[in-house]
Amino acid sequence: MSSNATRWSRCGSKALATDPSPYVRGAAAVALGKLHAPDAFETLRDLLKVRSHREVIQKSALEGLTALGDLRALPYARAMLPYNSCRGDHHSMRKAALDLLVALTPDDPECHASVVEALDDGFHRMRGWAAEAAGRLKVRGAEARLRRMAD
Repeated sequence: MSSNATRWSRCGSKALATDPSPYVRGAAAVALGKLHAPDAFETLRDLLKVRSHREVIQKSALEGLTALGDLRALPYARAMLPYNSCRGDHHSMRKAALDLLVALTPDDPECHASVVEALDDGFHRMRGWAAEAAGRLKVRGAEARLRRMAD
């Protein structure tokens, strides 16, 4: 085990499990993925179920999974893309889900389909992020929708 992973085991896991601040727990989740700590995937996957202020823990878990680079995270990210919250404060979590798909599978047709679908999202920022991703990835299926958006 690397020295960073050892340090994580002592400090980070305690913050992740017990700190009262969702922002501290979120920062620990991102660090967990960046360090590729033992059991990182399972821990981050479980954090996707934790509700918090502005869904910062879920967003951070997705960012940690992105840093981890584990393709097992793809179905979890896809499940978090739809706009289905009456609270309306989960857009950063949804962006993190889109970012995970784009980072881990930029050439995948399913990723491209998710980007195109997000172009019609009910939240204006998500449409903008999807348009940016579509341009960056050169998603051919998005051309007509992007032209309509531009008009």
